[in-house]
Amino acid sequence: MGLDRVIDPETGDYVDDGAGGDVDTETIETAAYHQILTHLGEYWAGPEKGSEIHRVPEMSATEALQKAPATLTAALQALVDAGFAKDLKVEVVADERVSGRIVGATSITDVQKGRVDLSKIAGLDS
Repeated sequence: MGLDRVIDPETGDYVDDGAGGDVDTETIETAAYHQILTHLGEYWAGPEKGSEIHRVPEMSATEALQKAPATLTAALQALVDAGFAKDLKVEVVADERVSGRIVGATSITDVQKGRVDLSKIAGLDS
C-alpha cells in the first residue's frame, strides 16, 4: 500500500517520532482510520468512502449494538474489495464498566504486512 503516517486515534494527530518527524507505517492502518472516521459521502475524492459510525452516539445502546457491526464492516469492506486486506473481523459488545457505551473489537489482515488491530480507532459511545 505504500508508506503512510500513523494517526493517534484519540487525538486525530499524527504520531510524533520524537525526532521532529512522524511515525510511519506500511500497513493499512491509516487507510482504515480514514475509512471508519470519514463521514460517508463527504470525502471529496469519492462519495463511497467513509462510514456512518459517527451516528452511533445518536443511537440507543441497543440500536448501536445492532447497527455498529454492519457499519464498521461496510466501511472496511472497501479495503478488502480493493485487494489491500482480508480476514475482516468485527465484534461489538456492551461495555460492562460504563452504562450506554459499546466497544468495538475490529481487526483486519493487511495482505502484505499481516494482522492490524483497529479496535482503538472507533470510539463507539452511544
